[in-house]
Amino acid sequence: MGRTQLQDAVPMTLGQEFHAFNVLLNEETKCILRTAELLLEVNLGATAIGTRLNTPDGYQQLAVQKLAEVSNLPVVPAEDLIEATSDCGAYVMVHSSLKRLAVKTVQNL
Repeated sequence: MGRTQLQDAVPMTLGQEFHAFNVLLNEETKCILRTAELLLEVNLGATAIGTRLNTPDGYQQLAVQKLAEVSNLPVVPAEDLIEATSDCGAYVMVHSSLKRLAVKTVQNL
């Protein structure tokens, strides 16, 4: 039974219901993967607040390169390391994508 406004509406087949759920999962997977890419920008190797104070030349680039090698992920340094020190936007975006998946999944139960 199809639902609208949380009430039974019109009949539908089990196949239609599974197809709609498949589309939902595919869309949400794409959304999560897009936002997860934001986590590839890292604030690493520039000491406490991103000024590179007391770090040797090339240290930050080497730290990011080593992280990429160890994690096998294409991590890149943040454009501005001072700004990145206090930025949590990527985490908010990923959380939002996961929350959206949870809400949409529960609505389809």
